[in-house]
Amino acid sequence: MALSLNPGSRGAANDPFNGAADIEASSFAVLHNYAFVEDPSRLIRASRLAARFHWPLEERHAGCYESAKENNYIDT
Repeated sequence: MALSLNPGSRGAANDPFNGAADIEASSFAVLHNYAFVEDPSRLIRASRLAARFHWPLEERHAGCYESAKENNYIDT
């Protein structure tokens, strides 16, 4: 999610991955199934956000999170 800085559309919201819907649903998601494999630090950020806002990770990505955690991707 971002706000446009272009002169013709300054301040307009840009939400290409529908993040506003996640906020309304009080959950969060990653953009693809390999997000935790490509960048294991996302495991830490996901844990921090879940604890801070008491929001669950979207169900379809929770399995990806658990798999990456069980396979110790954070160790790499």
